[in-house]
Amino acid sequence: MAVAFTGVVVSCETRFVTKVERAIPTHFDANWVVTIDVESADEEAPCQAGERVSFLVHSPTHVFFDEAKRVARRRWRFTLDAVGPKRWANLSAKELR
Repeated sequence: MAVAFTGVVVSCETRFVTKVERAIPTHFDANWVVTIDVESADEEAPCQAGERVSFLVHSPTHVFFDEAKRVARRRWRFTLDAVGPKRWANLSAKELR
């Protein structure tokens, strides 16, 4: 089951330098942390409107098709697959203009 939410990317940084202490894993071999201010979300999503949430992802080019330094402060519609109770996979994003 796929869920969706919209939000603005706060940061996209490697997991080796981030100060984020908790992030939801969404990709195998994740090396990046994407932090998002959520604007709206499906009821089943792992986040709610008004929350700041972080996700572990493989790479910004995999999710955004762009460099990490270029995705912050932009608004996106995200989709995510539910793969089990409180388990998520395949975070993807499409920019909203």
